[in-house]
Amino acid sequence: MLIDIQTLVAFIPIVLVLVLIPGPDMVFITANALSSGKRGGVFSALGCTTGAFTHAVLAAFGLTAIVVAWQPAYEVVRIGGALYLLYLGVKLLFAKESPLSVSDAGVGKSGIRLFREGLINNLMNPKAILFSLTFLPQFADPIRGPIWAQIIILGIVLAVIMLAIEIPIAVTSGHFGQWLTSRSQAASLLSKAMGAVLIGLAVWVFQSRRIAH
Repeated sequence: MLIDIQTLVAFIPIVLVLVLIPGPDMVFITANALSSGKRGGVFSALGCTTGAFTHAVLAAFGLTAIVVAWQPAYEVVRIGGALYLLYLGVKLLFAKESPLSVSDAGVGKSGIRLFREGLINNLMNPKAILFSLTFLPQFADPIRGPIWAQIIILGIVLAVIMLAIEIPIAVTSGHFGQWLTSRSQAASLLSKAMGAVLIGLAVWVFQSRRIAH
């Protein structure tokens, strides 16, 4: 057995706490759920989760290590992620009409676009890269078999946990977004607040520094 029960007992609670900590993914999913309803939040959550699993696969085969070890590549990812969050935040903050006026009826962004934005949001998050490289391998044991296979299994467990947490949040936020559609002033204020939060996250990512090796 590549991953034993004891490893999962230690791994799952830690991941639960880490996923519940508000970060770029959670803010992004909530913002899209508010603006595009439950559908928007669910597709965004699927995109972010796919990104997290992709990081696990990259870490399993060593590509993530190259990005972290080679400073220019890491900086491109870090700055690119910050700029992407900044772009989304500015769109929300300075929109003439609140995007929260969009209902869950399917009007607005397509599911593919929402999924793609969630995927990019996670892939361009430098903290996700460091997480997959430094955290997942700690739960892999060479005695039990190929390290890469164990990391991929842990990545699957991580993805399941993310979906179990993020989809209910997306659905709940989507219901709240529908309630806001009849309250345009509140919707406008909330969309600007979400924009400001995304801009703040962009500044935080931009100012963050790589972990010393």
